[in-house]
Amino acid sequence: MPRTLSILLLIPGLGLSTVAVAEPVNPFARPVLEDRPASVESETVSIARPELRGVVVAGANSIANLSGTLLAIGEEASGYQLEDVTEKDATFRYQGALVTLELVEQPADRP
Repeated sequence: MPRTLSILLLIPGLGLSTVAVAEPVNPFARPVLEDRPASVESETVSIARPELRGVVVAGANSIANLSGTLLAIGEEASGYQLEDVTEKDATFRYQGALVTLELVEQPADRP
């Protein structure tokens, strides 16, 4: 449900009127999926050998793609909790230790 900000304007001859202005949108915010089935939400992700496939560096809003699972800072998949993201790697906390994974180079023939 989108939130709106109401602004009161004084228009000569018309008195007070309300104009709805949408709040700015965070492009890194995760979408709210209200129609998602409960079985999908409780699904666990199994990662045998985690692979860092991509990163979006945006300070506290940074995201890492860990073997196909998008993680924001503080989120976890298969015991790997994302701590920090840089342009070439991401740091995770795994079983109490910090683990840094580097981006995987894609072969030239792979899209």
